[in-house]
Amino acid sequence: MSFTRFIFTSVTIVTLALSVTSDSLQAQSKEVIAEYFKLLKDVNPRDAEAHFVLANWCGQNGMTSKKQKLLERTILIDPDHASARDALGYTRHGLGWRLGSGKASNVKKTEVVDDDETSKSEATEVENPDDPDSAGKKTPQQLIQEKLAFAAKAEKTLGIKFNTYQDKDFIIHSSHKANSKQVKSLLANLRRAKGLAQKLIGIKSSVEIWPDRLQFFYLKQLECESFSELLLSRRFINTQDFEPIHDRAVLFHSFPDDELTRFVGKSVLTRLGGSDNFVSGWLSSGIAELMVTQTTEGKKNKVYQKAFEIVGRQIDDDPQAYLLREVLEEVEPDSKNLRLGRSMSMTLVDFMVRTSRRNFGKFVTDLKEGSKSPPPESQDSPEFRKFLLQYLTRQESLIEKSFRMDPEKFEARWKLHVMNERKKFKGAEDENEAKTNRRGGNRGGTTTNRGGNNRGGNRGGTTRGGNNRNRNRNN
Repeated sequence: MSFTRFIFTSVTIVTLALSVTSDSLQAQSKEVIAEYFKLLKDVNPRDAEAHFVLANWCGQNGMTSKKQKLLERTILIDPDHASARDALGYTRHGLGWRLGSGKASNVKKTEVVDDDETSKSEATEVENPDDPDSAGKKTPQQLIQEKLAFAAKAEKTLGIKFNTYQDKDFIIHSSHKANSKQVKSLLANLRRAKGLAQKLIGIKSSVEIWPDRLQFFYLKQLECESFSELLLSRRFINTQDFEPIHDRAVLFHSFPDDELTRFVGKSVLTRLGGSDNFVSGWLSSGIAELMVTQTTEGKKNKVYQKAFEIVGRQIDDDPQAYLLREVLEEVEPDSKNLRLGRSMSMTLVDFMVRTSRRNFGKFVTDLKEGSKSPPPESQDSPEFRKFLLQYLTRQESLIEKSFRMDPEKFEARWKLHVMNERKKFKGAEDENEAKTNRRGGNRGGTTTNRGGNNRGGNRGGTTRGGNNRNRNRNN
């Protein structure tokens, strides 16, 4: 472990230790405190359930402030952890959660270490600018100001000064110089991703894609670790260089072009044209994955070809399965089989674009303009199922209107498109393999023939030489 990392780890432990030394600490025995730190050491920073279990233990041992903090960390890791949400007083509301009072929760307290005196303090309460329930009630400018306020809070907490770049789409906060190669490269990648989205959907340059702007924190690795620990109450995993803070803000110290493009792509429809109307996740995911196929990493990893192979195998397994409805019913691609969900969404969007890019753009626009955010409190409620059924019917109706095909014919064409693309890629792979084999065979044959000719020539020459010598002796 490097000295710098050792110092950072020590500060983190001190921060957690100090959070215990408030009102409840004095009431705890040394044995309980020691046991707490022992249990905390074994908690995986990405394991929501482990945080929830430790939160319950803290509650049973009178450590109420730590219980609260651990519950908050639990829902940061897994926003849909129902037990933690329930313990914090939340209830289901459509795709998100509300506090029991009915008011959307958008306030989070973050524990920080004071620069002057190493003591526990509560950071200023900052509203989450991307809470789905509160966002629709605020203007884009208000949301932008909240994001800038969050960045100012981060500067104060970390004790560093960000170099900030803004345009009508992006806010970039960086510890690199504003005119550095790193920031210029990031901005070029973001603009390229935006261009891909505009071309794919047919978005006019006058239409705002992100009225409240996407926010990026581009920091050095140790700064990312401090940011994540002190402001997000979770650890920054070094093997995961790109960590979303929420749906329109991200923290990173390097930016793989496929992950950056996927993040941008998934956010394209969220507030397109200033509307926060509901759009099902399969469409956003399909657009994002199709954009990823155009990146350097996407091409290298053959994301496009692999998607058709995955969906093709699904069709092979059950040719009669109604895959179109299965995709349209997905609020988000199945997290248990994310690769299949992304592949089905991407191939469907690809088929729509190939059929008619103009009609695909119309389909997206009509769906966005006519779909309202779901009003039911719970996704398990009859009201929510009714909403999804109506939304499914609307999607099928717009498919028929936009592409002039009923859903059954549309699905048959989509499946045919999948199998044709899969066959094309398979044929290209077989041809390349055959060419490789032919080249290898030719090289082997040439070597053998040459060797045979040389050996034959040498033997012949020796024999003829021998005959000449014999003739000379006889003469």
